[in-house]
Amino acid sequence: MLFIQVVEASVLDFEINTLQSGEFLPSTYGGFVCSSDFHLITEGGFYGNTPIDFPSYNYAVYNGDGILTSTVTRNSNFDFMGAYFIPWLYQNQIYEWSSTSITMKGYNGNTLVGEVIYSLTDSFAYYAANFYNINKLELIASQQERWWLMDDFTYNASDTGAVPEPATMLLLGSGLIGLAGYGRKKFLKK
Repeated sequence: MLFIQVVEASVLDFEINTLQSGEFLPSTYGGFVCSSDFHLITEGGFYGNTPIDFPSYNYAVYNGDGILTSTVTRNSNFDFMGAYFIPWLYQNQIYEWSSTSITMKGYNGNTLVGEVIYSLTDSFAYYAANFYNINKLELIASQQERWWLMDDFTYNASDTGAVPEPATMLLLGSGLIGLAGYGRKKFLKK
């Protein structure tokens, strides 16, 4: 019999209704330890004209004081799938204090597991990282004193790394069972 382990991604959406916009994200949140520069912000809190909807609901986080490198760590390993990012906007347009890119680096101990760099646009977009079996994530702005917002931090709490897709494993298992059945049928005819 074939057993398939299905792992569903978890999402940190930063919906902390007990805090106000501009307050610090707790240093331990959702099983992670976040550097002290993460601040909460509400949908209407950083735009000039028309608010842009956040991917989750009311809240996102940003790199307070325009910190260049923000970190997220965990005592046990995890898989970081990606998150939604947008630069800090003024009147719905990127301006001089906006981070024009986000660099994501995943580490297992001191070993760099993966690195991706994305240019940010003037609307929230999902940027995939797919870093497996890491315990530290760095989020790096385009330069010091450049701001970005993040929402829906997507991860798997896993010490084993990537789990094969269930459909792929089911197809492989079905093929093996079919070959075994065909071989048995051929053997019984003899």
